[in-house]
Amino acid sequence: MLRLKSLVLEDSFTLKAIFAFALISAGLMVFLFPKGRIEKIILDSEEVNPHLTKRYILALLRTDPPADLKFALLRRYALLSDEEEIEGIKSILDNEAQFLYTKYHFLKRKYFEGNKHLKEEIRKTLEEFLRIETNKKMLEEIFDESVKMNLPSIAFYSAKRLADKTDEDLWKEKAFIYAVYSGNTREARKLSYAFKPSNKNTWLLLYAFEKERGRYKRAHQLLRKYISLYPEEKDKLLEELMATSFIVGNPVEGEKIVNHLLKGKKSAERKRVISKTLMKIKASGNAKALKDFIRACLPFVPSDGTLIKEIVKSALETGDPAFASDVSQILSEKIE
Repeated sequence: MLRLKSLVLEDSFTLKAIFAFALISAGLMVFLFPKGRIEKIILDSEEVNPHLTKRYILALLRTDPPADLKFALLRRYALLSDEEEIEGIKSILDNEAQFLYTKYHFLKRKYFEGNKHLKEEIRKTLEEFLRIETNKKMLEEIFDESVKMNLPSIAFYSAKRLADKTDEDLWKEKAFIYAVYSGNTREARKLSYAFKPSNKNTWLLLYAFEKERGRYKRAHQLLRKYISLYPEEKDKLLEELMATSFIVGNPVEGEKIVNHLLKGKKSAERKRVISKTLMKIKASGNAKALKDFIRACLPFVPSDGTLIKEIVKSALETGDPAFASDVSQILSEKIE
């Protein structure tokens, strides 16, 4: 019955009549319904003939509705139209950004219908949209869309645009996060000092980023600050703090943590901690830090041949034969 009514309406009225009706209806609905309700009434109904709905949307778009309603209409139109109709809507839109917005939602629909090859075209469409769009609300929407679509480069670009526009730490932080995720190291470096992390994950990401860049002094500072803010995380991060303490030239702090982590522990646990820390310090390329750590852990080395060989080899890698000889002599006494 609903289908029959839609057909009767479609065949009985001309486009001009529909346009006039839409013009009057739009005015009445804006007057009668609070913001947000009109979109729900017009756009959420599934009982209307799709072809008639598209004609009605086009008529409404020609009335130059408020921006929120216009973009809601464009989203709905994208869900109902084919590629030719999407291209044809250009002539009644105010600017290229509105067309690209419509095209994105069309491509998104096709993508979730199984056309996974469209992912790159979606990315390019959003990238082009971001080059010309300046509205804060629209930039926020595209950021959310890019996160949902797993497009980290677009998430970075939209967050960076918002950070530049608002100067808010929130968007600087998000821009940093997605710069890292998208492999944009240059931009991530620029942003790494621009904000104060708002949560644990960002603190740890910033720490890992600085450590990966070889900026151990700042990484160590970030780690200590993180532990002071979240003391419940301290035990999980003591091994990291121990390694960075030696690397940044603070062996006193490092030795205290060595004693705390190794004294009274079982052989297997001591072996694990020592071996793992050797790897971390060697990755930094800091020979002095490696020597300091080896000296500090010698009293706690278990009588394990594999670990002893690893420590002696590490001592040789410091480039100090005399030091390596001393270490070898001390550890030889531990071999049963």
